[in-house]
Amino acid sequence: DDRLGDADIAMVGLVETAAALRGLTDLTSTPRLVTVGIGEVDLLADLRITRSADTEHVVDAIRADIVIGCAAAGLEAPIAPTSTEFRDLDAFATTTAHFVHMGFRSRTAVHPGQVPVINDALTPAPDDVRRAERLVDLFDRAAGGPTVDDDGRFVDEAVVRGAREILARVRL
Repeated sequence: DDRLGDADIAMVGLVETAAALRGLTDLTSTPRLVTVGIGEVDLLADLRITRSADTEHVVDAIRADIVIGCAAAGLEAPIAPTSTEFRDLDAFATTTAHFVHMGFRSRTAVHPGQVPVINDALTPAPDDVRRAERLVDLFDRAAGGPTVDDDGRFVDEAVVRGAREILARVRL
């Protein structure tokens, strides 16, 4: 929008319709866009998908498309959808952990009680941080070449990239 001129305003896109999902490549190429979120209730209604155990794999596939679209465009990891079930924090913790495993690195909340749950799920465990630090150290000692971790597993740039992502999440 040229009304903003040269303003340095970061934007987050929101996918709430089938058309937005199909146009994800165009959306993710928008100037100033830093990432994308999912308006999942609206999107599923537009797609005529009923949320149930039988359709969870379909919903996860849609979520994966968002993760892939953000990664392919070089954007920050996407924002996971919220849950209106704000009283069931155990279920919220479970779904938030699921989203983190899928590649989401933030989540919206509709109630203040959800915020600590989101923070807990997105904060790497101390053991994960120690392993990540050790992997980066080993890789740096190998001058960026392949090496082996303390358990004898092969470590290359792709493995270290994941470790660096963990460390970046701790520094936020």
